[in-house]
Amino acid sequence: MFQRFTITSVFLLFTGIAIGWLVFASDGDYPSARAESPQVTEAPRTSGEEQIIRAYKSAHRAVVNVSTREDGSDIFGGMPREGAGSGVVIDSAQAFVITNDHVLQDASQVAVTLADGQTYGVKLIGRDAGADLALLQIVDPPPDLAAVSFGDSAGLEVGQRVLAIGNPFGLTKTLTTGIISSLGRTIRASDGRLMEDIIQTDAAINPGNSGGPLLDTSGRLIGLNTAILSRTGESAGIGFAVPVNQIKRALPQLIEYGKVLRPKIGVVVIDTEFGPALLYVLPGSPAD
Repeated sequence: MFQRFTITSVFLLFTGIAIGWLVFASDGDYPSARAESPQVTEAPRTSGEEQIIRAYKSAHRAVVNVSTREDGSDIFGGMPREGAGSGVVIDSAQAFVITNDHVLQDASQVAVTLADGQTYGVKLIGRDAGADLALLQIVDPPPDLAAVSFGDSAGLEVGQRVLAIGNPFGLTKTLTTGIISSLGRTIRASDGRLMEDIIQTDAAINPGNSGGPLLDTSGRLIGLNTAILSRTGESAGIGFAVPVNQIKRALPQLIEYGKVLRPKIGVVVIDTEFGPALLYVLPGSPAD
């Protein structure tokens, strides 16, 4: 019994000494095993990233938010309907803004909000439902109004990188990127007409993006975002834009006539089992 107690006592004595040494060591100047924090170095931006950043900085101030208001017209004086889309300043001297015709719809009031948050009234200069284009002019614009530079849609290639800037879901100055997925697409406009030679892109386009610019990586306007193909109404990676060269051709007529004049014969034709049949001739038309 005495022997067992002695062994236990000796063990406790050495345990106490060991604990005391550990406490002493932790409080003294003895070296300890501390984990060194690793040095974190940010990866430099790639040349492609720098190009996109420059393109965004050069163009985003020209992108505007287009807000619309349509007064209630039912017998009960229904609540006014409000809408929103995007647009882009294409001429700072004339304060011209191009957007989609379907963004305006039947609006009785239209205003644009610039990148700095200031809102301005506009005049409607012209519109063309067939190309889904509308030209607005800012009333009393600021002297430092920024405008986008025109590109050329004739030389576009499938696979070419593109940028879309707009106001999806009211989130202003939103940038998305993608590529040109296809060229020469045919889609149906809001008035039922077929729109030809349309750009297809996988850059995310959502409600509120309509009328915003599609840009090349130099920040030049190559198209106007106009529609998406989606089951939900949100981006599914299939968006469409009106080529900038179509816009260039339409602008002189929108400015001079307020619309785009297209050749027409002046007849209405229907399909029958025997082939096309003349239904009637429009009064005052070339066929009259």
